[in-house]
Amino acid sequence: MRDGLSRESISIGLASSVIVAAIGGLIAVLPSLDSAWSVAGVLVIATAGIATSTVVLLREARRLVVRQDWGEKFTAYEYDEEVGVLLKGEIENVSLRVETIHVVLDKLVAAIPDDRKEAVLREAGYAAGAKWASEFRRTLWQSGLRSGEDIRQLLRWSEYDATAGMGRLSVAMDTNFRNGFVMLHNSFLSRTRASFPLNYWFAGYIAGTMDELFDSTHEVDLQDPSRDADPLVAFQVTAT
Repeated sequence: MRDGLSRESISIGLASSVIVAAIGGLIAVLPSLDSAWSVAGVLVIATAGIATSTVVLLREARRLVVRQDWGEKFTAYEYDEEVGVLLKGEIENVSLRVETIHVVLDKLVAAIPDDRKEAVLREAGYAAGAKWASEFRRTLWQSGLRSGEDIRQLLRWSEYDATAGMGRLSVAMDTNFRNGFVMLHNSFLSRTRASFPLNYWFAGYIAGTMDELFDSTHEVDLQDPSRDADPLVAFQVTAT
């Protein structure tokens, strides 16, 4: 997987080196210049380098600070009871009892023809995952992440869903990010028996999220689908 475990530190080090070198160069060169044009030219070049490097240094330092506290703001809830709006981080949420969600979804699925149940659940999950991931990507900078930091994005996604009570996702992919498994602990869709394996919704949700986050297409297969309560559900993921 791609990740940027030390990119900020490297960038800060390089930016600091450029600033120090520019200032040192000015101190060494300015006394030997014999014309105002030469002095002006050197100052313009040095100032541009120092200004650019300072922007990089401040940006990367800010990102490091944000990383240290990445979970608290990203998963914190805020609500306005006067208008009935609930935010989790910067994304609108709604808090419902697990039983309420389970009953609503199970009753809706029961009314769908048998040959369409799986497809409808997958389609609904995919749309939800893609929408959520699109909003998540817009918060990458605020939450201290870069596009392309796959490991951190997966961890933050897992943390976000876990703190919402949806269940805990554990993602294990190969180094090329082509094949792997997602294990879902305590899925909110299989804590009680249902009329149909509702975790097909999660198969679509995982595919939609990963497609949007990583700009590729993923096929997600629910392993051992069951209508019974199941505290641990597995999904096989393949990039296509």
